[in-house]
Amino acid sequence: MDTWGTVIVTDNALRKMAQYGLHRDGVMDAFNHSDREENSPIANCKSYIKNYKDYEIGVIANRKTDGTWIIVSCWNRRLFP
Repeated sequence: MDTWGTVIVTDNALRKMAQYGLHRDGVMDAFNHSDREENSPIANCKSYIKNYKDYEIGVIANRKTDGTWIIVSCWNRRLFP
């Protein structure tokens, strides 16, 4: 696990970042400035999705009762016209 300010990032999310070649700045941009929110397949979590020119980054996060955010996973995918 890692802590980025007030956000906790799980080992799974860190592995996904490495798998998809994502960096902290991109993940946090998608999380803090998402273009849309969706229900996540992970219980009690939301997906925060940010669209860029030809790809999107998704962050799956959960807000604990004490207000702390936990990023549990992330991904990116190319957008096709």
